[in-house]
Amino acid sequence: MISNHQIYNSNIENHIFYYKKFIIEIKKTFILISFHKQIYLELEDTQNMYDMLYQIHLKTNKKLTLLLDVNGVIGTNKASRDLGTSALAIKITQKLVLVTDSMISKLMANFFMKVTPPPYPIRIVNSINEGIKCLQKH
Repeated sequence: MISNHQIYNSNIENHIFYYKKFIIEIKKTFILISFHKQIYLELEDTQNMYDMLYQIHLKTNKKLTLLLDVNGVIGTNKASRDLGTSALAIKITQKLVLVTDSMISKLMANFFMKVTPPPYPIRIVNSINEGIKCLQKH
């Protein structure tokens, strides 16, 4: 599925793409994905996200460093989670930092990472600022 948003030029830094359930912001050294509050993440939403990330990957010809603010996500389904460890995700993702201030979300994320180990480095942090610092260190 190709998203409604297309990237036409090679200078993609500082672009912002708005979707029904999330926003993708292209920063200089990472991509920030912020989910809206109180959303349930469906497979279609995750596919839209990865479609755009794939376009960015094609434009930059680099694996992507992702900062995902999942504080707004109240749930997701298995198919959506599985897409995060799919061949496409592996191909385009260098590393991932999840932002959540919820202990339950952290426990769930750690559980799912044990059930389906991610093929790229993942860190879980409490805030976007902490995530940015984490990305700058590594």
